[in-house]
Amino acid sequence: MKQHILTGLVALAAFALSACDDYTEIMPKGKNLLVTTEQLEMLLNKEYYLSGESDAILIGDCYPTASNIPNMVSQPAPSLGQVLTLWLDDVNREPLVAQDGFYTNYYSVIGKIANPILMQIDDASGDEAMKRQLKAEALVLRAYFGYLLVNHFAKAYHQSTAANDGGIPYPREDNDIATPNEKYTVQQVYDMICEDLQNAIDLNSLPDVNVNQMRVSKAFAYAVMAKVMMSMGRYGDAEKYADLSLSINNHIADYNQMVEMGMYGNREFLRMYMECEEDLFFTHNDLSLRAFTPEYLARFEEGSVVRNCYPSDKNIFGFPYFGPTFYGMNIECWYLADNTFFNEA
Repeated sequence: MKQHILTGLVALAAFALSACDDYTEIMPKGKNLLVTTEQLEMLLNKEYYLSGESDAILIGDCYPTASNIPNMVSQPAPSLGQVLTLWLDDVNREPLVAQDGFYTNYYSVIGKIANPILMQIDDASGDEAMKRQLKAEALVLRAYFGYLLVNHFAKAYHQSTAANDGGIPYPREDNDIATPNEKYTVQQVYDMICEDLQNAIDLNSLPDVNVNQMRVSKAFAYAVMAKVMMSMGRYGDAEKYADLSLSINNHIADYNQMVEMGMYGNREFLRMYMECEEDLFFTHNDLSLRAFTPEYLARFEEGSVVRNCYPSDKNIFGFPYFGPTFYGMNIECWYLADNTFFNEA
């Protein structure tokens, strides 16, 4: 009997050790489980929806969406809309923003798409050419969204002060996720952006024509480098990279060819979703119920689609009663059809 019990205990111990071996093969918590090129490529199935309303208000092109402007600018307690519309640079904006979607969304592209790909791609199984392409795409994504972030949340680049101007975090794939990201200077951020873009270009793996307009192409990588060079005041380099981009895709859309009769007999401007060839990388946003100043509208050239279709109560672009109703002012309101999408950035 004792012999049977001993044999059973030995067998049970062996089973337990075998089970423990199985558990040690489980990927630790916090580690990326994507281990093939096909799995990592799925991270790029992202719809980039960006919001640039605050920038448009600061530039002076439009008013905050559906806000009664006279009431907003006269209220004693400041709001973000009031601060942006009146350029109140002495008001602290932080308490006025419960959550900054711009900050969250842009860093999520770096943290949830670009860096996971860069972290895993070298060890992933799969086609080597595809691995190089995915790596190049991820580097451009990190550089582009880093560029947008540093321009939104830090001072503009000035060569004489950039080394001392406070910048932003620029998370890399090898950063310890348990440690807060370091805040770099503006110069350091731009140096890392340029490094990522150059590394992506040197891989020589980006397609001339992207898989779709939410994937990175060679033309887009050159265009981003051109934008970065412009911001740094390196205009000769900006021209060089702009020419390289245009040598691949120099399409300019004729918006007047996108005007059709709508279902109510009104003229509609239909810039269809991800179908405009001039978009090198599509980060869409709409401008529904957005009011523009008369001064802004007067600057459109003759023959532009806005001049042809707006403002008029016969066209879907603008309805006169929207201005007084939504804004408390005698202004026109731009209302876009559901199938009209603009590239935000």
